Amino acid sequence: MKEETKNKPVKARAEFYAKCYEELKIIARDYGWNLVLHGSMSRDLDLIMFPWSSPICNEKKVLDRFCEFLGGSLQEEVGSMGFGRLGYVIDLERGGKWNSFRDQQFYLDIAVFPLPSGSINSSELV
Repeated sequence: MKEETKNKPVKARAEFYAKCYEELKIIARDYGWNLVLHGSMSRDLDLIMFPWSSPICNEKKVLDRFCEFLGGSLQEEVGSMGFGRLGYVIDLERGGKWNSFRDQQFYLDIAVFPLPSGSINSSELV
């Protein structure tokens, strides 16, 4: 095998993202959120996260738990995406935990619909 092709990554984004999604869905549910998938998974993993059941946890805790599971890093909040949505990116770089090749094109793009202000008592948030 040629040296230059020896360490090339396998282009298996959809399969990789699908595997990750199943565990992320469980994590979100455990924190009171629902997580849905949208998009083709050919470039990134597009997710939508919204409040689902009580008790509900602050969305940053859920995103931090996602990072812990994936071995990724939460980038700064992308900001408002309209209709009250907030955007976040988790950079995976597909290195370390998953393999030794660092591919900066692997990431999650998450749209979060936070709780409407005043919808729950702050003592209900965990």
